[in-house]
Amino acid sequence: MDICVFGAGSLGSLVGGLLADDHEVTLVGREPHVRAVRKRGLQLAGEFDRTVYPGATTDPPASADLVLVTVKSFDTAAAAAQLAGGAFDAVLSLQNGMGNEETLAAHVSAPVLAGTCTYGARLTDPGVVECTGVGGVALGPPDGGSSELADRVGTALAAGLETTVAGDMPRRLWAKLAVNAGINAVTALARVPNGDLVDGPARTVAHDAASETARVA
Repeated sequence: MDICVFGAGSLGSLVGGLLADDHEVTLVGREPHVRAVRKRGLQLAGEFDRTVYPGATTDPPASADLVLVTVKSFDTAAAAAQLAGGAFDAVLSLQNGMGNEETLAAHVSAPVLAGTCTYGARLTDPGVVECTGVGGVALGPPDGGSSELADRVGTALAAGLETTVAGDMPRRLWAKLAVNAGINAVTALARVPNGDLVDGPARTVAHDAASETARVA
């Protein structure tokens, strides 16, 4: 499958790198990372230890079988505008936050799938991405249920990623948001690593943030 990873930062580079052995992958990212991948390949470190050789560019291709969108959610509208007019069979958001699928669908003609990803990734140097934790990808129609397209994309991703095709993506998106609210926001504000929330004084704040998200959901 011809796969474009739009947003080749930490997560996008890791996901694209893990798929590059079995698919024709193009990473769309920024310099100097793109230049390094072109010159030396993409080095996978941490939980994985190998070098792969995806394509790398700063501009999205005009066509692809699948686009994986991994930009930060505040960049979704800009990414959607850049992808508009492209000939794609499917677009899959692997982003945090809510509403990314609707933003993408308003610009691209291809069907949009929802997804979550729990792999940990860190871009340590240009051309080098470290996997800090092996997780999984869940994907499916953004309104829930099943589809032949989701099954086909899930089969393709399973070549390099732990993949689940799920019929309850709305629930999974909210659950991921609750986890992010309870962990990411609190650790950033308290300037502590994730593990300090388990028994530290910020545990109550993390619990309350996740619970509030669940009530909103």
